[in-house]
Formats: sequence, C-alpha cells, structure tokens
Amino acid sequence: MARILVTGATGFIGGQLVEALLSRGEQVDCLVRRCSNPERIERLRSLGAGIVSGSVSDPGSLAAAVARAKAIYHLAGLTRTVRKSEYFECNAEGVTNVLAAAAGLPSPPTVLVVSSLAAAGPSAAGQPRTETDPCRPVSIYGKSKRAGELAAHRWADRAPISIIRPPMVIGQGDPVSLEMFRVIHRSGLHLAPGLRQPEYSVVHVADLVTAMMAIVERGERLPAGGQFEEANGRDDPDAASLANGSTAPWENGFTSRPEGRDRREACLCGQGYYFVNSGPPVTFSELGRLAARALNRRAIVLRFPAPVVWVVGAAGEAVGRVRRRASFFNWDKAREARAGHWTCSGDKIAAGLGFRPEQGMLARLEETVAWYRQAGWL
Repeated sequence: MARILVTGATGFIGGQLVEALLSRGEQVDCLVRRCSNPERIERLRSLGAGIVSGSVSDPGSLAAAVARAKAIYHLAGLTRTVRKSEYFECNAEGVTNVLAAAAGLPSPPTVLVVSSLAAAGPSAAGQPRTETDPCRPVSIYGKSKRAGELAAHRWADRAPISIIRPPMVIGQGDPVSLEMFRVIHRSGLHLAPGLRQPEYSVVHVADLVTAMMAIVERGERLPAGGQFEEANGRDDPDAASLANGSTAPWENGFTSRPEGRDRREACLCGQGYYFVNSGPPVTFSELGRLAARALNRRAIVLRFPAPVVWVVGAAGEAVGRVRRRASFFNWDKAREARAGHWTCSGDKIAAGLGFRPEQGMLARLEETVAWYRQAGWL
C-alpha cells in the first residue's frame, strides 16, 4: 500500500502532522535519525507510524524511505546552529537529497517542502507579504531556507513539488512559545523588545497541518523548466549559487538584490508557493496579552530598548560557541528580531484551496494552555 513519508516527524510540527494523517486513516512512515530522541520515536510508533532510519543529509539512506511514498512532507530542517554552513547542509542540500530520491521513482510522489517566512524576508508596514513578492531574507537561516526553495526548482520537471512558508508557529507541543506562557504565568509580566511595535503573522499548528494536507492533495506545483533563466535565456547566477548552497552573493553584506533581479524572481516565486496564517497580524505585546487571557491572568507588558536585542543575541552567540551548541537566541535570531514586520497574506490559500482558520487566535491559545497544563509543562 502506498504510504506517506514525513521527515522531521520528531519535531513540534512534524509530530502534529503525523497524528493528523494517521487520524485520517493514512499509512505513515517517519524518517528519523539514529540520534533522535528515543521517547519521541516511541510516541510516533505508539501512534501507529512506521519508523525508517535515515537522514536527509545521507542520500544513501533515502532510497528505501521514499520507495513506497505517494506523498512526502519534508519538514526536516535546522533552525539554529553554531556553524552557518550547517544551515545550508541541512536546509538546502537536504531538499536536494530528498527530491533526488523522489524523482528517481517511476511515479514520483508529490513533495511538500516546508520552508519559512524567513526565506521571503520581513514585510513593509501594513503590507503583508504575498507569494509573488521578491525575496529578501535577512538572516543566515532565512537565506538557507531560500536556498532550499531554489534547489527545489531544479527538480520541478521531474516531481510535483509545492512549498509552504509558515510564519511564527504556536500550539500544543511547542517548546519555544512555552517560555512566553511560563513568564506570564509565573510573574504576570510579558517582555516585548523595542519601543516600536512590529507586527507578526502567527499560525496555529493545527491550522498549519490542515493547510499542508490541502496543498499536497490539491495545491499548485512549482513550474517545470526554465526556473533560473532570465527573459533572454541567461542563468541568474545568484539563484544558481543559492540553490547549490552558496551564500556568496549575500555574505559580503548585501541584504537585497538589484531591482532587475527582484523583478525576475517575482515572476518565479508565485506558482506553487503558499503562505498561511491563523488571522490578522498582531504585535508581540498583543500576543502576550492574548496569552495572558488564555491563562486567566493579567499581564503587564514591559518594553525594553532595541539595543538590548543585539546584546542578548551577542551573548547567546558567545555562549553557543563556547559550549559548541547553538543557543536559542543568537546573533542570527537578533537579525530577524530587529528586521521589522513579519507578516504574510493568507489570501491565496483561501481563494485557491478554501482554507480558513477553524478558530480565533484566543481560542487556539486556550487550547495550547490546556495542553501545556495536561502535559505538566505549566
């Protein structure tokens, strides 16, 4: 029987996706590394998922994993690391390895590459990003995710591929937003960086999973052929170098591309791409107040000066290098935090696939709090 393969299944989003797929009666295999958390692997097995040992960084381990797949959800990725080359090894080369294995099958499966809003870059005030906007990632992480997207284009004539770019993801099982809830729960305080209030798009993990399944079932696919060519037929060197995992065009301090190249990329990045959110954008202060309501508490918002973000990021970077293990908040995350607004439009997925968030943000946060408490995290 044809099965569904999920990479990154031991992660926050991947675990929720596997559970949702199994609840629909799908047969699911999970690609897991030997070093993955044994408890998370056992949970996947207890749900009824098959466990396949391998890694997206090891092409030789992927052939058996994809052999029975009718669809692949590629979530495996690296969100923080001490060595920036590792971002590209996982987030760009990993995409290439998975798609190469899939494209080699007689009937290649549909592949959904889970990217990030960071690959597109920050948005202008009051102008949420759309799928046809040019990409201007500001962090190494964002550039590596964009490199993975461009790598996917190289296989678009050999496999049906779509890309989704989630913004900030929250929900049950999320260890990152847990810290915000804990601080509010324990102290009644919510820390918000900067005196300006940038807006953020947020998606609840349940909404994200629903959107992902809809895209695999009936979404657009990347256009096949000519993906790196300009109108006159020459290759775009920046696109090609990014697709191969090189950041050379941007490592010299550039954070945007020349106008002409922006226009070319705008024509290329719409078809097969999707943004998703769970409602209107919110400021970080507003998100904290909603979290406090979900906790049945009142929160005092404490804003701290923007330079503190850089100080904390530098400290996290230094600690990570000493410990040889990336800190949660480092210099790369500080770049993103200080880049401005991070919003995206959900109009395309709503119009094309009929996707709508099932509940409002407050209700989703209340669900999240209930899960945290049941799990003993709060």
